[in-house]
Amino acid sequence: MSQIDAKLATGFAKGQMSHRGILTGSVYKDLELKRHGFPAEGCINGSVVLVKTHEFGGNNSFKHFDKTILMVRDPYDAILAEFNRHYGGHNGFAAKARYKSQAWREFVEGKSQTWSNTFLDWLKFPGPLLIVQYERLRDDLENQLRRIAIFLNLPAISQDRMNCVVRNSEGKFKRRRNPEDDFDPFSRQQRAVVNVYKKAVYMLIAQHENQNR
Repeated sequence: MSQIDAKLATGFAKGQMSHRGILTGSVYKDLELKRHGFPAEGCINGSVVLVKTHEFGGNNSFKHFDKTILMVRDPYDAILAEFNRHYGGHNGFAAKARYKSQAWREFVEGKSQTWSNTFLDWLKFPGPLLIVQYERLRDDLENQLRRIAIFLNLPAISQDRMNCVVRNSEGKFKRRRNPEDDFDPFSRQQRAVVNVYKKAVYMLIAQHENQNR
């Protein structure tokens, strides 16, 4: 099985599933996801083509997988998304007041380190490893999904089928942000900390990609 550190494009999970019978699994058992388009949520056996995990820890995590797709998202966006999920659910947002709390300050400190540790750990995976930038997947979904399909040795995807996947890529769990709600909750001190982790991770990613060209 292959591992992935994120929901690999709702369109891939749902569009491919509905047209080819391909399912993506997860080490978690989120009943809301299971009820709304991810029937293999919680499944980690060979019946699924991918298994989502946010876990890390060296060999304890590696031993279950023969390939890894590492989804890398900018740490600022990743931290915000997780904070919103924690306080607002899959579709909601944390109240602005929470960003002025001690909980937010501790969240940024803890999650920025977790973000870094996750990627530093999985970049050591001993088997085949494909790095997918979240932003590239979002902006160039078709080409990135074709990269992923090739890496997983999946049958070729027809253009009609790919068009359907792209049309249905957002799914139920995309947050619908109001532009009026956009603001920067990160302090100068927080940005200094996050930037240290970001620089270290992206440097290793660049090294990995240069070595595997």
